[in-house]
Amino acid sequence: SLKSCYANTQLIKRSIASLKSLQQTMKRQKSEAETTRQFWEVNNSDARLQSVRKPDQRLVLDSKNAPVSLAGAITSHRFILFSDILIDIGYNKFSVHPLSTLWVEALPANQGSGVAGKHHINLTMPEGTKAIVCPGMDARNVWLKNLNEAVYRQLTGNKQFITALPQIPITRNVQYPYTKGELKGSDYSGSMTQGRMHGKGRLEAPDGSVYAGGWRNDIKHGWGELTLPNGIVRAGNWMEGKLTGPGYLKFPDGSEYEGDLVEGEPHGHGTMKCGRYVGDGAAVYVGSWSKGSRHGYGVLEDTTSGERYMGTWNEGLRQGHGCVVNSDGIYYEGNFVADKLSGPGIMIFEDGAIYEGEFCGAGEFYGSGTLRTNNETFQGTFYGNYSEGMKFNGTVYRKKKSDDISPSSYSLEDHASANLLTQRYTVPNSDKWKAIFDKIEALLCVNDIAFEDSRPWDKLSVQFHQNKIAYMEGRGATVSASGRSDSARTERQRDKSKWQGFDILETIPKVAKMSELTWQTYCDIRDYLVTANTCPIHPVHKVVALLVTCFNSSYGGLRAHPTLLPHAKDELENMCSRLYFLLRRLFPALPSLRSHDIGQIWLTVESKDAKKNEMDVPDHGHLDYFEEEKSLLVTADTLLFPLILPSIYPALFNLYIQKEEKSDREYWARITRWNKHTDAALLTFFDVDITTWDLTLDRRSRDSVFLEAVYTLQRLKTTFTPADKLDVIVAVFDAITRQNCAAGITWNMDV
Repeated sequence: SLKSCYANTQLIKRSIASLKSLQQTMKRQKSEAETTRQFWEVNNSDARLQSVRKPDQRLVLDSKNAPVSLAGAITSHRFILFSDILIDIGYNKFSVHPLSTLWVEALPANQGSGVAGKHHINLTMPEGTKAIVCPGMDARNVWLKNLNEAVYRQLTGNKQFITALPQIPITRNVQYPYTKGELKGSDYSGSMTQGRMHGKGRLEAPDGSVYAGGWRNDIKHGWGELTLPNGIVRAGNWMEGKLTGPGYLKFPDGSEYEGDLVEGEPHGHGTMKCGRYVGDGAAVYVGSWSKGSRHGYGVLEDTTSGERYMGTWNEGLRQGHGCVVNSDGIYYEGNFVADKLSGPGIMIFEDGAIYEGEFCGAGEFYGSGTLRTNNETFQGTFYGNYSEGMKFNGTVYRKKKSDDISPSSYSLEDHASANLLTQRYTVPNSDKWKAIFDKIEALLCVNDIAFEDSRPWDKLSVQFHQNKIAYMEGRGATVSASGRSDSARTERQRDKSKWQGFDILETIPKVAKMSELTWQTYCDIRDYLVTANTCPIHPVHKVVALLVTCFNSSYGGLRAHPTLLPHAKDELENMCSRLYFLLRRLFPALPSLRSHDIGQIWLTVESKDAKKNEMDVPDHGHLDYFEEEKSLLVTADTLLFPLILPSIYPALFNLYIQKEEKSDREYWARITRWNKHTDAALLTFFDVDITTWDLTLDRRSRDSVFLEAVYTLQRLKTTFTPADKLDVIVAVFDAITRQNCAAGITWNMDV
C-alpha cells in the first residue's frame, strides 16, 4: 500500500543518514588517530606530556598548528587540546585542565586584554580563569569550535559526528582534585557551575574532614553535614559558610546537640545530651542557649548527681529562680547565685518534713527558718544539713491533736494549697520556653506592625513546602547526621502514599478567611489542626513536638516528683493559652479568651453540622454529647488538649499516681473487700431494685453480664482529654441501662 511504501522510504532515508554519519565519524576518528600518532612521534621525549598520555586519548588541536597565546603573559605559552584535557605549557609551568571542569566562553572583540584587533576566548576552571588570544576571527572560531566539541564529547561520551553543537550544560556533576590554594589536596565530587562548587557536593579535605551538602559559589550553603577528623559532626542549615538555623552537633565523647545554631554554636532552643554512661557525667539539658552556653530557662537532668534542675541559667551556670528534685525524693526551690542555692527557699523531704528559710547551698540551712516534721515544728535559726545533722537555736512546737498546722496540712493534696506552698521561688510559666514561642511568633509575624492577614499563611506555606522537599529527599540533621537511620530516605520515599491526606496543608484553608466563629468554623479549625499535627513536617507539628519534649523533660522520667504536679498543670495550661494566642493569627474567627473573665465562651452546636462531622471525623468531636447539650464550651484547652495531651499523658498520669498513691491503696483495699460479697448483695447495698433487672447473678456467669459496658470502659485507656473520658463514662452508664433493663429504669450515675 501507499502508506507502507512511505514508511519504508522513510526508514531507508534514516538508514542512509545513519550510515553517512557513521562514515564521517569513522573518517574523523581515523584522522584523529593518525594525527595523534604523529604528535607522539614528535613529542615522545617530553616526560611531562608522557605523564598524562592515555591509550584512548586523541589530539584535537595544537597551538603550534593553530597559533594562540595566553593573555597577559610575557612569555609564550603552548596550548594542546586533547579529547579529555587541555594542556598549558609555559616557560617553567605545566598545567593540565580536565575538560569536564572547563567552561568556554567567547569574549567580544577588544574585551579581555583590551588590544585592538585581538579575539579572546575565556576559559574558566575551578582554580582560576585564563583568556587565550587568537590572531583573528577564523582562528578564534577554530579553537572555539574544537574546545566546545571536545568538552561536549567528554561530558556526554558521544563520539558520533556532530553537525550542530548542542547546548553545553553550565551546571555539571564532576569530580575534581584541587592542586593549589586553600583547598590543595582536597577532592570534590558533585555539582559545579562555571568552575565553582554550586549545588550538592562532597568535599574531602587532606586533613580527613568531609563535608557533604549544599554549596553556593564555593561556599557552604544549604543543608549539609561536616565531619571533622576528631570525630565532631556538624549538620544542619549553612548560610554563607556558617552553620545557622536548626542543626545537629555530635562530639567525640558521645555528646549530642540538636536545636538552633548560630555560626555553629548552640543559640536559641536546643537539647544537649552529654556523655554515654553515668560515670562519664551523663546529663540531658533542654532549654535556651546563647553563644554556646546555657542561658535563659532550661531543664537539666544530671544522671551522675541524680538531680533535675528547672530554672534560669546565665552563661552556663544556674542563676536566678529554680527548683530541684533528686533521686532521694527531695524537692527544693529558691534563688541560685553562681550555680549555688542562696537566700530564702523551700525544701520538702522524702519523710514529709518541710523547711522554709535561708540556704547557703543545696540542703544546707543557713539562717532563720521554719522546719515542720510529723510531730514537731522548729522555728528559729538553722545551720547544717537535715539528713546529716544541724545546729538549731529557737523554739520547738509539739503537735497536738487539735493543731491544724503540721506537715500534713502542707501535703499538697489539692492544687490550691500546693500553689501556696511551692512555686514561690520558681520561674513564672510565661517566662519559660521563650525561644520556642519567639520562633513561631516570627513565623506568624506577631510583632509585624504592618500586619496583613495573608502574610502568616504565606510564610507558613513556604516553610511547609521547604520542609516537605527536605523530608522527601531524606535531608535533616536529626536523621542522617546522627547516623540513627541509614535507610531514612528509603523509608520516607516509601511513605509517599501517606501524603495524600496532607495535600490540603499546602493551601490556605477557607476557614482562615472567616471572622465569625460558628460550630462549622470551629470544626474546620479543629480538623485542620489535627491534620497538621499528624504531619511530621508541618510547623504546627514541630511546635507541638517541641513543647511536648519540654514538658516530658520537666515532669517525666525517673525524677518525677508528686510536688511537681501543680507545676505541671499550671505549665500545661499556660502552654495552651500561649499557643492559642498565636493560632489566632492564623484563624481570626477564634475569639480572644482574654476578654472574658472566665477565659471561656459557649458556642451553639448546629445539629445538622454535627451529624455531618460525625460521619467525617467521629474520633474528634464528642458529637453525640454536643448534639444532646446543644452547646460547646470553647477554651484554649478544648482546642489544644487533643493535640498535646496524648504525648504528655504518661508523664502527667504518673504524677497523679504518685500524688494519689495513698488514696489509691485505700481504694483497692475497698475493692478487694467488696469483691468478697455477692453481686446481689452489692446491688442491694447500692439501693438497686434487682427485681426490675433480668440478671444472672451466679459467679459462673457473672463475666457475661454488662459486656458492652465493660468493653466501653476499657476505652478509657485510649482517651486522653477530659471530654473524651467523660464521654466514655456516659457511654458506660448508657450501656448498663440498656442491658436487660425494664422500661423507664435508669441507673443513677452517682453510684
